Amino acid sequence: MLQAVAMNMCVDLGMCNEMTASPACHVCDGLVKKIQVAISAPTSYFVEFFRGLIEQSICGSLESGAAACKDAAAGAAARAWSGAVSGLAPGKACRSCGSRAAAAAAGEGLVCHVCEKLALFIDSDVLEDPAVQKAVADQLKDLCAQLPNPRITNSSITAQCDKMVDENTAEIMSQVGKAVQARLCEDLVLCAA
Repeated sequence: MLQAVAMNMCVDLGMCNEMTASPACHVCDGLVKKIQVAISAPTSYFVEFFRGLIEQSICGSLESGAAACKDAAAGAAARAWSGAVSGLAPGKACRSCGSRAAAAAAGEGLVCHVCEKLALFIDSDVLEDPAVQKAVADQLKDLCAQLPNPRITNSSITAQCDKMVDENTAEIMSQVGKAVQARLCEDLVLCAA
């Protein structure tokens, strides 16, 4: 299954065609697998960054219950992030990620070039995908539903939290996407700093 996901992603990125496997295709296939493992790890920078944004943008905006929200944010962040990055199998072609020829021309920088294209794809076609953002928002609303719920100024903590999720999920995903583009390939030691 994972190999099919990697191959589909590499085909959509223009690194492979369905009939032949170029050097760029092999690099892409291997990198997708490596990236999936690295960014999905519960202790990865991206999971922690995502959790921090949830704590700041959602929990920190609650009138009450912020502490309970922050306590629950780690588990919610890990679940929501896992759901988001499981979408690495592209549902549509990544039009802006280059071609086999561009990747092959990169020579010794082929691995870095392919990684950068995959990071861009993860940002623009996975994390910025409205369906992925909705799935993440749904996961975060599960966090909201778990908060203690006393009445506060005619509004429940759950309702306030849900509102913060609706208002902030797209921006949170955008910031994480920018972090993926900025750090992923260097963190995996695939590109020079």
